[in-house]
This record gives sequence, structure tokens and C-alpha cells, in this order.
Amino acid sequence: MSSNNSTLTDFNKALKDVYERLNPGDERCASFLESFRKMMEREIEEKNLETLDGLVGAINSFLSN
Repeated sequence: MSSNNSTLTDFNKALKDVYERLNPGDERCASFLESFRKMMEREIEEKNLETLDGLVGAINSFLSN
């Protein structure tokens, strides 16, 4: 589970960086990223992703649907 938590921490840091680079004052951007974060956290937990490589695969799968 600690690997899972590390993946979540890394993902949340990366998402925060994306938000800060895009448009920190845009409410729509913040809302989308928050929804995306919650969905990806579920993916990390449900699939027990232990690395960011696994997370990238889950994101790619999500984006292709």
C-alpha cells in the first residue's frame, strides 16, 4: 500500500504542476483537474498501481475511450 500512496503523491504533485502552468485562476480548469484527479485516484487504488508507468497506462487507456 505504501507504493500506492507514493504513486498518489507523485500524481498529485504532477497534477498540481500542470494546474499551475495552465491557468491557476480558471475555475473550469480547476474543476476539470479535480474531477480528473479523483477518477485517477480511483484507478490507482482499484488497479493497485505501484508506479507512475502503470498510471500512465491507465491515463492512456482513459484518454483512448
